Amino acid sequence: MNRAVTLLLCCAVFLPAPASAARGRANQLLRVVEPAGRTVASAHPFVNLEFRFGIGAGTEGTADPASFRARLGGVNVTPLFAPITENGVLVGVRAALGPALLVPGSRRANRLRAQVRGRDPKGRPIRDVDVLRFRAADIPDEAPVARALAEGEVLLPDVPLQLDGTGSTDPEGDALDYHWDFGDGTTSEDAKPVHIFKSSAGDVTVRLTVSDGQLEGHDQVTMLAVPLVPAGRTPGKLKIDAPAPLEFAAVPLGQSASLSFTVSNTDTDTPTSDLIVHLGVNGAAFTLGTTRLDLGPGESEPVTLTFAPTASGHQAAEITAVASATNQTSVHFLSHGYGGAAPGTGPLPVAEAVFYSGLAGGTVGILPNGTRFVADTNVHVCRTPQNGPGFGDYCLTDADCAANNGTCALTGTCVRGDRAGQPCSTSDDCPNGFCPTSSLFDPIDTCGDGEGGLYLISDAGTYTDPRPNPDTELTGTLMHVRFDGNGNRVGAEIVERTTDGTEQIACDKIPASAGGQLYIAEDIAFTQGNCFRDTREALIAKKKSTGSEDVLLSRIDAVEGLDLCNDDFDPADDLQVARDGSAAFVALPSGLFRVRPTPLLMTPDEPDAFQVHPDGSVLVATSGDTGSTGLLRLYKISVDQAIHGAPHVSDLTPCATVEVPNNRGSNPNRLTALISFAAGPVAPGSGDATVLLSFFSGSGGDALPSSLRVRGTVAVTSPAGSAACNVIGLVNLEPDDQLTF
Repeated sequence: MNRAVTLLLCCAVFLPAPASAARGRANQLLRVVEPAGRTVASAHPFVNLEFRFGIGAGTEGTADPASFRARLGGVNVTPLFAPITENGVLVGVRAALGPALLVPGSRRANRLRAQVRGRDPKGRPIRDVDVLRFRAADIPDEAPVARALAEGEVLLPDVPLQLDGTGSTDPEGDALDYHWDFGDGTTSEDAKPVHIFKSSAGDVTVRLTVSDGQLEGHDQVTMLAVPLVPAGRTPGKLKIDAPAPLEFAAVPLGQSASLSFTVSNTDTDTPTSDLIVHLGVNGAAFTLGTTRLDLGPGESEPVTLTFAPTASGHQAAEITAVASATNQTSVHFLSHGYGGAAPGTGPLPVAEAVFYSGLAGGTVGILPNGTRFVADTNVHVCRTPQNGPGFGDYCLTDADCAANNGTCALTGTCVRGDRAGQPCSTSDDCPNGFCPTSSLFDPIDTCGDGEGGLYLISDAGTYTDPRPNPDTELTGTLMHVRFDGNGNRVGAEIVERTTDGTEQIACDKIPASAGGQLYIAEDIAFTQGNCFRDTREALIAKKKSTGSEDVLLSRIDAVEGLDLCNDDFDPADDLQVARDGSAAFVALPSGLFRVRPTPLLMTPDEPDAFQVHPDGSVLVATSGDTGSTGLLRLYKISVDQAIHGAPHVSDLTPCATVEVPNNRGSNPNRLTALISFAAGPVAPGSGDATVLLSFFSGSGGDALPSSLRVRGTVAVTSPAGSAACNVIGLVNLEPDDQLTF
């Protein structure tokens, strides 16, 4: 049967269990994984359904998988569900419901009811029920996406090598079949096979084919053969150097540009040392001047990399060096260029300026056309009599120092440097020295104001409260800086002094004149009787126009069910709000929660980083490694999906996966790290998003300098209402911290 049935979710309803789990949270015994909260979820010729169980003792309760029951309309479809086992544990069930069971058409005439029983942490019986109402329609099948990974890339004869195809995905959630061709005449049908290669004179390409029963997807990974040294010679020591990252920026179409790096054999003590290096590049617009080097003791040779774009847009390349070396046999590094005329490293596919904190200090902005500018966040310092309380506090006007009976020192005298003893008003006035009355505002969190400006908050040390008390002691500073369309500073003000411990802010993208607000997770000292805790954290909404405040939540961690007195304080690790201010989300130790307009657990996992998509869903980004490959994964969780059982991130299929080399070598501690990420609309008012992921990967040991270490920022598009994302590619070679629109 070739008929394709697509599940269009409509008005899905979650029915809570009669007995809830501890602390008033949904018990999460049953979670809907597939369909993953998407507007359209299809399977061919069946509709795929997948549920996961709460299987561990804890606040979610423990499910009894044997009690799972499912009915589609009046038909018992429980027997159609097959178990999902991971590491010997039954973690869920999945089924493919055929067209004969479904009512086609535009009406939501299909009703699936699934339930499971279990016990809460105190042993009391509980039940979780999910009800999905949907309509069925026909659309074509989509091919699966194959993803082949290997724990290593160097071809080592007679050494077991683990390969992994489980990162492969199917747009409709179909079960996949795997076929590996190892390139040596042998094959495997396992998802994660272990293979032993024999000795080979050259590289070997391993190919993976995945099938959903109708269409196929393909991927491959190349195992690199280490060059052999001649008889009587010994492997050398590899070193690759370059003064800066291989960033070409803009190169007009039809023209070319070249950069170079140097390959060296740093072994000068061994007369028989011989470093043979094979070089390759995988970017279509990039070429190497040479692909083979033979270097004796202490010898080095430059290698030219040429970028000749034939198409406009961002383009990247991965350069690989495989060597007969004693320190590291293979290394990878990246290059980037933009085909066409553009400022900076090329325009971004965004509608608004994006800001980030440079790793070397200061705040930088990138306009949509690619123009970069150093955001002027310069502040001055209060001067008080006899260097009393408040000396050195951030200020912009005398009014900012009034609480300490001081004045805002706008000018001073350069200390040390080329202009020592000369007048100064900014740090730029004192080359190789500093201006004591000027400082760059060093933020711990930032957010865009929706009009091209920026709010920044600093931590303790930027303000000294002359009259502290336990509930309102002020030690930080919140500042607003405004820029014009070219990135020039056109205004700034100290908004308020913040309480000790206040670190998280978020902004809606509504202009101040239209009622836009700034949101603050404010730490407040708390003392009451013999309470265990001494702090609470409130969610405050502050009008951008007037500064007036509303307390939205007196205690954020109440959403976890924590007791005000008897449980320790859980601080918010991140705070984000929807662009229209309709919802607020907080990352807490027990998970990611929507705290406004009503409490909702989005995932029981605490994300390292998350953002709110313009369509109101939540984006979670993670980083990890599989063998020699670093993985950046982007996940999307809709509110409807969370209502039907907040999923663990590990249960979700990434909407996008970005692979980068990690130069892990023999060092298991070299891990790919996500530095930060941000999401903004692709066009004004659009619900489609561009997501920027900033990363840093393995060091490459002593074979690579810091300038060539794998790092950069990747752009991903995420359409509104869709569970699928598309990787645009590398947009620069910079690791950008605290990205925000």
